[in-house]
Amino acid sequence: MQTSQSVKVMVFGLGYIGRMVVEAIQTENPFWNRKLELVGAVDIVPESRQWAEKKGVRAFQKLEDLVAAARPDVCIHTTASSMAIVVAQLKELIDAKVPVVSSTEELFFPWEQNPGIANELDAACKERGVAVIGTGVNPGFIMDVLPAIVTQAVHTVDQIRVERVVDASTRRLPLQKKIGAGLDEHTFRSYVETRRIGTPGLMESLDFLASHMGWKLSKRSQQLDPILAPRAMKTQVVSLKKGDVCGLHHRAWGEMERKTVIELDLKISLNAEKPGDHIIIKGNPPLSIWVEGGTPGDPATVAALVRGIPIVLQAKPGIVRRLERDHFLS
Repeated sequence: MQTSQSVKVMVFGLGYIGRMVVEAIQTENPFWNRKLELVGAVDIVPESRQWAEKKGVRAFQKLEDLVAAARPDVCIHTTASSMAIVVAQLKELIDAKVPVVSSTEELFFPWEQNPGIANELDAACKERGVAVIGTGVNPGFIMDVLPAIVTQAVHTVDQIRVERVVDASTRRLPLQKKIGAGLDEHTFRSYVETRRIGTPGLMESLDFLASHMGWKLSKRSQQLDPILAPRAMKTQVVSLKKGDVCGLHHRAWGEMERKTVIELDLKISLNAEKPGDHIIIKGNPPLSIWVEGGTPGDPATVAALVRGIPIVLQAKPGIVRRLERDHFLS
């Protein structure tokens, strides 16, 4: 296609982030030399389709109907975090030969946590000649891609540590529910066991960094604990008593020769103090980067998804491995 031609974009999933993507695409996109044309959206929820129609976007219940009506060049996919949940959706898109930019956290670097599904999707992509990428802010940027880029300024790297503190009171309701805000501690821990709450993608970030560095980890671990409210508090969507869960503390770390070489420390809580992102590279020379206030999760996720369009369109067929040059077309 000529660079002057527009790129026909569809959105799969019209939840909170999907709707933000629609609105972002309907504005100007000055970061690229191609205009983005929103040709339709898919969602099984009637209310979501009605919302899209009011925005002037053709909405469909089934992907096959959208593809028949307007052949999209690429899909931005925003439905769920779990590979097991979205695999059927992704396979349907791949079978239709539509490249995909997805917010599914487990898709960012799935080869260690979900090798079976990853290999299945990768093979399907290569058979149909399309690429798929999982991206966002976390995973997809602040705790993996950005630290990997920062290591380019360090001659010898001994340890990578990333600390991220997020004030969830400024974030959307689904995220506040995902971190267990308002639960008691016992219920929180039972929900962690059944994966009803949590922050998916942290182990994928760990595995990405290890792969990028060429490190063979001898141990990979993670721990998820509640953060309890030090006092009664109230946001626009939830009221808590002192001692209720107001957030979570999720750590993941990797070891080599009994030494921790990667540590990712994520705290998301209501009214968190001193939110920000801190990247610490120990080595020669050591390097430390602090993002004041932290990376704004929702709008930054939308930006990452939209900016993923040229990446996936220029990639070779398969699941895109970020920062790997040989995965892109010459």
